[in-house]
This record gives sequence, C-alpha cells and structure tokens, in this order.
Amino acid sequence: MAYILNMFKRNSLLIALVLVMIFFEVLIQSTDKGSLFSPQNFTNIIYQNSYVIILAVGMLFLIIGCGNIDLSVGSIVALIGAVAGVLMVNNEYNIYMSMAICILPEFLIMLKIKLNDNYEALTCDYLFSETGRRVRAFEA
Repeated sequence: MAYILNMFKRNSLLIALVLVMIFFEVLIQSTDKGSLFSPQNFTNIIYQNSYVIILAVGMLFLIIGCGNIDLSVGSIVALIGAVAGVLMVNNEYNIYMSMAICILPEFLIMLKIKLNDNYEALTCDYLFSETGRRVRAFEA
C-alpha cells in the first residue's frame, strides 16, 4: 500500500495531465467536434510548435556539450522574429536576406562581449527583449 501511495505522489502531475486530457476528450466527443487525439490534431500541434522543438534541441546540445545555459534564447527569438517580419513585410526583403540580417548582429555581439556567461545572458536578455518590444510597438 505504501508503494502505491508513493507512486501516486511521485507521478501526481502526470496523473493530473491524463485526467485533464480525458476530461477534454469526453467534452469534445460529446459536442461532435472531432477528437483531441486525432492524427490531424497532433500534426497541427507539431507544426505550430516546431520552433519550440528546434530551440529545445539546440538548448539540449548547448547544455550537454558545453555545460552552459543561455537565458536569453526567448528574447533573441522575439527580437529576430519581429525584425524579420518587418524586413520581409515592410521592406520586401527575401527570406534569405532577412535571415542573414537577423543572425549577423547576434553573432557579432557574442564575439565582442567577453563577460561571464551569466552576465552575458542577462545583458542579452534585456537588450533583445527591450529591442523586440520597441520594434513590435513601432509597427503596431
């Protein structure tokens, strides 16, 4: 009995996730709107979150290979996405030119800044998040 209680205690979040998924599956099935577990739904989830998967794999390689954790990844993605969108939509640059313009400054900044990894990450986090906010606010 103690083993079963210990197992429930260790896996309580997973059990809660399964219960919530079953609840929503029953709710969706009762309205005849499809299925939560349909192949099309899984495909949509993977397509919509593919950039998160790519970032997670890159961070995994960074952590395993170098032992470093980069805290500014989300801010860099926000800045590069905002700048690339402005370049492609407003300035009508092609995708390859936009990618080169967006990646080059990050590469140069990382080469020039020789700080402690944590300071560099926090500095870049603030710099890129603030710049991304200003670019999105400028376009709105």
